[in-house]
Amino acid sequence: MQQPVLVTRYDRKVWETPAMDAQRKEHCMCHHCGNMRPNTPYHCPIAQAFYELCKVNGVAFIMTRCGSWVPGAAKKLDGDKA
Repeated sequence: MQQPVLVTRYDRKVWETPAMDAQRKEHCMCHHCGNMRPNTPYHCPIAQAFYELCKVNGVAFIMTRCGSWVPGAAKKLDGDKA
């Protein structure tokens, strides 16, 4: 395993594995979903709930299964540095 590094996400220090974070951005279904429309009334409530959980707890998830997913363009999300 690649050694985790200390980084700042959402104004807090967290440990992150850089290689896995890059894969998360590439493979997470949320990043490629047409329902991912932050700051609009049409934003996915599932994605918003996961975002809040991640932000509050300083964690990150890779969404690999979702019944609400629709094709869409990859998006840069809050907190992502790449």
